[in-house]
Amino acid sequence: MLCNANWSYTFPGWKYKVVSRICSDHSPIMGGIISIPRPNNMPFKFFNMWCSHPKFREVVMESWQEPIMGHSLYILTQKLKRLKGVLKKWNKDTFGNIRFKVEEETKRLEQMHEHFESGNVSEDFVMNMVDQENQVELLLQQSQEF
Repeated sequence: MLCNANWSYTFPGWKYKVVSRICSDHSPIMGGIISIPRPNNMPFKFFNMWCSHPKFREVVMESWQEPIMGHSLYILTQKLKRLKGVLKKWNKDTFGNIRFKVEEETKRLEQMHEHFESGNVSEDFVMNMVDQENQVELLLQQSQEF
């Protein structure tokens, strides 16, 4: 098999596999793009965890109150379309990857517990540990609602 840099640039993620030969002295090669690109028309998903966030209603109201001119059905569809984009961005900025956050914050809490068990901790450390426990609990609740 022979490819040049232009091929690699045009088909990023393209991989190949040499298949065992059957009747010939040549081996067939099977190839394709391993990673599947994310489609542009992904369906919108509403996450229940949004409702428990104190800023959710404010985000929706701000988006909804921006005026759009046109027929009432056109206005409705355009406001829903705009709200979809606003909520996707807000979700990414506010919640991010919940599973990753739960894992990271739980590790951090475990490290704090290990340090706490050493016995030599300040009052500020104990307060930070309580805050961290609350943070992990909130993330676990959001993950469950997700």
